Amino acid sequence: MSHRVISYLDSLYKMDYKERPVDVETFICDPRFLGKITSKGRTIYNVWKKELNIVLNEDSKTMIVFTGAIGTGKTNSAVIGICFVMHRILCLKNPWGFFNLSDGDKMAIAFFNLTRDLGKSKDFNLLQAFLLSSSWFKERAINITGTVYPIVNFSIFKYILSSPYSKGFGVIGEHVIAAIMDEVDSPTESIKQKERVLKAYKTTSRRFESRFVVDDESIGRFFLVASKQDEVAFLNTFVEEMKGAKNVYVVDVPLGGEAEDKL
Repeated sequence: MSHRVISYLDSLYKMDYKERPVDVETFICDPRFLGKITSKGRTIYNVWKKELNIVLNEDSKTMIVFTGAIGTGKTNSAVIGICFVMHRILCLKNPWGFFNLSDGDKMAIAFFNLTRDLGKSKDFNLLQAFLLSSSWFKERAINITGTVYPIVNFSIFKYILSSPYSKGFGVIGEHVIAAIMDEVDSPTESIKQKERVLKAYKTTSRRFESRFVVDDESIGRFFLVASKQDEVAFLNTFVEEMKGAKNVYVVDVPLGGEAEDKL
């Protein structure tokens, strides 16, 4: 990269950011960020480092689907992606102004699943574990509440649950900047309940696109995690429908294999 290009990128960062975001590799491996909980990146498969580097740098890809075999690290990778979105927003001088919006309430981090409260969501608890492991995030938190299950809170973010068991699915009127749909493969739940979660996810993603996508790009991300099994066949149908959209990036990781990228 030429000195001229580097200078141009630096000037762009100075316009919008009070602090320059780190690159994805540093974010995963540096102990100041997520390196303590990832053993400096050693617990994250190389395939996911590669894919996260793509999806978190390509801002035209706002809908990210991680699919494939169970036990390949899909959920961990999606939650790392949400952490990186939070990192970039916390580095901005004016988060609302960055999206050409007037100051709002708070930007929401949404969890779409079939649990009855946030405390029972494995994705929410995983996010908090990542944030608690990072001195960078804790330095920018307004407080850390709770003792048994600590929660890292920020002035710009709120955490919300979107589940058939939460009133109004919990997302009506919220400014969702990052989301994950996961944990919908419960064998004890009806297909109707699972489809309600998917419908809420799709509706919320359209609101995200109208508010936080500027010139077909955004630093926000919506993640969908789906394993290939009968219980989530309706999700696999949705994934197939999404593949042709220009803002969608699909990663299919077979057990013990390399990712198959499908744009």
